[in-house]
Order: sequence, then C-alpha cells, then structure tokens
Amino acid sequence: MKAGIGYSKADDSYDAGVAAARTANEDGGIKKADLVFAFCTALVDHDAFYSGIRSVVGETTQIIGGSAIGVITNNELSYGDNSTAVASIESPEINYDIRSVGDLKVDEEMAGKLVAERFSNESLHKLMLLFYDSIKTEASETSPPVLNASLPLLRGMENSLSKD
Repeated sequence: MKAGIGYSKADDSYDAGVAAARTANEDGGIKKADLVFAFCTALVDHDAFYSGIRSVVGETTQIIGGSAIGVITNNELSYGDNSTAVASIESPEINYDIRSVGDLKVDEEMAGKLVAERFSNESLHKLMLLFYDSIKTEASETSPPVLNASLPLLRGMENSLSKD
C-alpha cells in the first residue's frame, strides 16, 4: 500500500484541489489512487475543489471527505481560512465499499439504520470508518450551532447490524 498527503491554501478552489491531489500523489509515489480522502474549510468552493481533485485522479477513483474547521498534516496546521487537504491511497489489495445516506438532520437513529442496511453482512466483518455531518443547524448571530448527536446514529447502526 502507498499513501501520500497533500495540502493547499490556493485562493482558487479548483487550483487548490489540483495542487493538493498532485502533492498527495507525489508524496506517496502514487501512480493511480484507489481512494482519496479530501477535506476543506468553509471558505473553499467545495464543488470547484472536488473538480480540481477529480481532474488529477480521474473519474474512477473514489473520493470521500467533506467540510472541516481546519486542516492538520505532518507539516501544516490551519484553521478558519481556505485550507484544503488530500490523502491519496494506492492499494490494489484493499477493496473499498462506500455508502452514504441523507436526512441525518431529521433523525440520527434512522440515518444510522439506513447506512447499516446498505452494507452486506460480509462487508460488516471488516473495518468501517464513519464520517457524518456534525452540524445539524448552523450558528446564527444569536445562537451557537446545533450538533447532530453520534449516540443515536451509532444506536441505529447497531440495531440494524447482524449480531453474527
């Protein structure tokens, strides 16, 4: 397995995606990434960032990730600006099974149930990483953000998973 990390604070979000993806691939000696983790702060145009990454890794590479309040790499620590980070993985030995659901804001437990139901029993005996949107309602001038709770999400998953 090969892995590499890339980072960019380019003002143009597309250019940031290109730079971070290229740096990640170069850092890991990666010719063709199988999986990419991509994160960026709120000031970044997420769609343009994604398009920049996609232009480097191609149409078949799976990309997962999302928004972040900051970025930490081996060499960078950044919060609240236009920071982006990409981790590229090249590993023909590992199979990735990625699933997603919506409506976490509506019912965390139901969202957990739905995501668990999207996996086969065979894949459930492997390692699972769970990324979820922690913000249910954004902060306003008069109130802090409301967060999605992880406990109901995990309870919904647990109740739907096979006990074998």
